[in-house]
Order: sequence, then structure tokens, then C-alpha cells
Amino acid sequence: MMPSARIELRTAKPEDVPSIRRIWHESFGDEDEYIDFFLRRRFVPDNTPVLTADGKVAAQLFLLTAQLRACGKLFPIDYLFAAATEPVYRCRGYMAQLLPLAETLSRAHGKAAIVLLPGEDTLYRYYAHHGYQTAFSRRVWRCTRDDLQALSTSAAPVDAVQTLADWMQRTDGVVWDEDALRYALDEYRTFRGSFAAAGQAFAAVSGEEAVLLASPDAVGQGCDLLLHLSDAPLLTVTLPPDAPLGTRQDGGMIRFLHDAFPIQDACISFAME
Repeated sequence: MMPSARIELRTAKPEDVPSIRRIWHESFGDEDEYIDFFLRRRFVPDNTPVLTADGKVAAQLFLLTAQLRACGKLFPIDYLFAAATEPVYRCRGYMAQLLPLAETLSRAHGKAAIVLLPGEDTLYRYYAHHGYQTAFSRRVWRCTRDDLQALSTSAAPVDAVQTLADWMQRTDGVVWDEDALRYALDEYRTFRGSFAAAGQAFAAVSGEEAVLLASPDAVGQGCDLLLHLSDAPLLTVTLPPDAPLGTRQDGGMIRFLHDAFPIQDACISFAME
């Protein structure tokens, strides 16, 4: 039996960055260039809970400031991102100890809830065990170019950031500020694929995966964007829950920190998936 480690729960310090980078790489396989892109622009040490074992960072997560639009109201929230435990320290319950610290920090900052999008379907059960509820959904549409062509309607190009911001003002779900949206678009362009906006639709493509954000009456504009962004014969497209296409799937969870409030047909959008 391994001896018990000395555990400390705290927020990150600037000198923790090399350990944070290593844990991220070992957990998700991303290269340092991608990780550093995030750390330069989105890392806030006071919003980054870590667990140390014998003085060494062993588990971590990031809390990103956002808002949640639900039933005509805006609520301040944190978005829990990239939770990870160094492989050698897994199966010791370290993340289960770190999640309550995240809740304490969010409450102290006046947040109404913490929202997350599990990276794997199996993680829904894990987070449910820690008080999170499935509250968001999305639709996934497997389509051919002929499918897109049948629905396509053209529209004039528009600014992607403004289109995303406008869409979030009309749609229940996570609302990101302009800095977060610009980060997300820069990250997507640099590391994943391409995107465009036209009319009232936004679309992004990475290989055979795509995101289409548009109101139901603007889906045709999004289909036209996808035709121009990709020449793939088949695409798997993620859409908002009110889209008239695809199959409905779970699309995120919430941990209420105070009183619960109703959420219906809300989605976690493009900015930090």
C-alpha cells in the first residue's frame, strides 16, 4: 500500500504553470502550443483550483467567467473547463476533493451556478454523483452535401463575433463576452479549422465535424456556409436544441450554488467546447 500523500487544496500560482501544462498534456494529448495559447489568454490563477500532493500539483480545473440566459434572465456563472488529474494520481478521489473547492470559489465570487460540458458520455454519471444535473441539450445531424444543398439559402457575409453575440442574446444558454468569443474564434482558426458567418447564421468546420448556430429560420443560411467551408462528402453537425434537424442529445450539466432556476431548451455554445 502506498503511503498517504500530504494534500493541499488551493488556487494556482504562476509557478504552477509548468505542472499545469504537463497535466493537461498527459490528460488530453494536446501539444504545448495549444495549451500555451489558452494559458496566455484565459488562465486566471485565482480562478484555477488545484490539488497538490506532497507539494506537487496533482489535479486541476479552470473556472471561466460567463453568464447563463434562462427564462428571460441572466445569471452569473462559472464554466468548468479542462478538469484533469495527473495519470499517476488517478483513482484516489482527488477530483472529488477539488470540485467542492470550485464551488466555494464560485459562491465567493457571487456565481449562481457552475456549468460544464462533459468530454465523454460516461462523465455524465460521474458529475451527477457530485451534484450536477443534465440541463442542456443539442442536436446532432449527420448529413451529406446533397442534404445541405437541398436546404441552402445564401446571405451576405457578416462579422462572426457580432453574429455569435447576437445569437446568444436571442437564445437560452451560456453567454460569453466579446473577449471569450474572440479567443474561441482565434483558437479555432489556429488549431482546428475554419468558420464563417452570413445573415443570421454562424458555421465552423473541423475535418468532418461542424458546428452550426442559427435560429430555425436561418438554418438554410448555415447550410450554405457549410457547403462553402467544407468539401467533405459527410458532415456531423452540432446544432442548437431548437433546430429542425438531427437527433437530440444531452449537451451539458449544471450545479446550482443557491436556489435552482428553470432551464429549458438551453445550449452550451461554440465558445469553449
